[in-house]
Amino acid sequence: MIKAGISAKFLLITQAAYPIKVNKKHGIVRSLFLESLVYILVVLALNYLEADLHGLINGKEFIASMGSFGQSDPLRVFAMGILYWLIVWPYLIFIGVNIALGNTATLAILFGSKK
Repeated sequence: MIKAGISAKFLLITQAAYPIKVNKKHGIVRSLFLESLVYILVVLALNYLEADLHGLINGKEFIASMGSFGQSDPLRVFAMGILYWLIVWPYLIFIGVNIALGNTATLAILFGSKK
């Protein structure tokens, strides 16, 4: 749960640095797909930094702790990237719908009308 909280914080930092833009001509999914890849790259980079800081706290060298991220297995890092994408993608779709329709309409679609 701590890792999920840290990753969510990284996602919010990414959203602040690289705001979501929805092109209504191309649709939400098509316009957000490339942005989702950028978000994943930034989240993975910030997770690398988090692993480095964790290594420094435990007395390891910066480069050694960076190499131990994902147990030094590129396939494992790729799998983590896919997992992060599966977490980020629904969030981006929700935010894209919220931007396109507005907060009130999105909440009415998801949870029904208050009336």
